[in-house]
Parts: sequence; structure tokens; C-alpha cells
Amino acid sequence: MAPRKTLLKPFGWRKPSLIFVNSMSDVFHPSLKASEIAQIFAVMALGDQHVYQVLTKRPDIMHAFVTDPATPALVELAMQAIQPGSRRPAWPLKNTWMGTSVEDQRRAGERIQSLLQVPAAVRFLSMEPLLGEVFLEDELTKRDWKKLQWVIVGGESGPKARPMHPAWARRIRDDCAKHGVRFFFKQVGSNAWVNDRKAGGFLTAAGRITASRENSSDQGILRGSKKSGGRKLDGQLHEDMPVVFPSYKSSRRAA
Repeated sequence: MAPRKTLLKPFGWRKPSLIFVNSMSDVFHPSLKASEIAQIFAVMALGDQHVYQVLTKRPDIMHAFVTDPATPALVELAMQAIQPGSRRPAWPLKNTWMGTSVEDQRRAGERIQSLLQVPAAVRFLSMEPLLGEVFLEDELTKRDWKKLQWVIVGGESGPKARPMHPAWARRIRDDCAKHGVRFFFKQVGSNAWVNDRKAGGFLTAAGRITASRENSSDQGILRGSKKSGGRKLDGQLHEDMPVVFPSYKSSRRAA
């Protein structure tokens, strides 16, 4: 659990911001008690000039917390500890977006359906790092797609980053376009997509790394910095996202 000073940081930010709540953590880690999670939601309820993105690898625990009839009272109690006299907010919080991480097909099968059962203003998938081909249409019915508002895709960065094939990102982009779901392509990652002449290796559509091209669908890759791969997919930026507030101007923060 973060120190109280860190937890209350959003109260010091006057400008409405899009806040990524847990960039290096998980609000729904099993080590956290419901009363501790309620403190985080109390800050989001009281700091309602902001919009909060809550991402977890445990959407089943997220669902259990959000749908527990006791949760609104727990949140109200935590709000009163911060600001005496605070009253219970409308539930679920209208300024809170709920998402889960999906890096491959197995995680898609394990996590997406739990997320879709979570009452939320916005539900989203963070498919970063994308480590293999994911067939979202195998996991989502037409009705399910209507419960999903946003998908983020990106490659891995860092010294041990695993590469992402552009075909994997294209499939998700095209599925989102087909079903009217907003699509955001964050980055290629540390393994840039390059032509054969510059390639330090090749990535097959099945995810194998080879020293030489074996198939026309193989992608040349070259390891570099986090920014070396850029942010374009097929030469285009994809930065679609749900509307935050009608008058909102983006100011992204991590907390």
C-alpha cells in the first residue's frame, strides 16, 4: 500500500488529468485488504475532477470488490477519514476506467470475461506487451464487444524486450474497427521493425526468432532503445481513446 502522502497526490493537481493509478503495481493484488483498496477508491471519488485508469492482472478480484454490496460503505468510510462529512458516491464511480492486461491468447481466455462483468464507465484491454497473436473474436461475442470500449496495443521495451510481430497488432486493430471499439497503438517497442538489410534477426508470425528469413510473412527486427521502434503501425498513428470529459484536455499522469 502506498504511503498516505502518495495516495493523496491527486488532490494537489488542479488541472483535470487522466491518471494511471498503478503503473508499477496492482490495486487488486491479493496482499491488499478490501479496506485498503477502498482507500484508493475514496481518493478517486473525492478527486472527481480527474479520470482514473485502473489496470489489473486479476479482473476476478476486481469484479468481486466492485460488485460486493459492502464496498460502497467501505469507500464512504474511507472518504470520511480523508474529508469528514463526505457522502457515499454514485456506484460505480463515473470517473474510473477498469482494465485488464492481456499479453497472449491464454491470458485473453483467463481474463477478458471477468473484466466484462465489472460495472464500469469504461472497460479496456491493455495488450502491452503483446507477446503473441490474439484472436479476440474467439473470446468475445457480438454482445461482448459492446461491453468493451477501448483496446491498447504495444510492444515490449527494455534490455530483455521480446519482439512483437506487426501482424498481431494489425489483427487487433482490424477487429476493433469491425466492432466499433477504440484502438490505441502505443509503441513498437525496443525491437524495431526493419527491412532485411538492417535486420539483426527475423520474427515469424508464430513468434519464433530466426537468424534468416524463412517465410514472406517474417518480420525483420533490430534491437534498439525504447523509442527506436516508433509509434506507427503501417505508417499511421493510432491514438483513439474514449472521451474523458467534453471539455477535457489531456494531461496524463501516473500515480
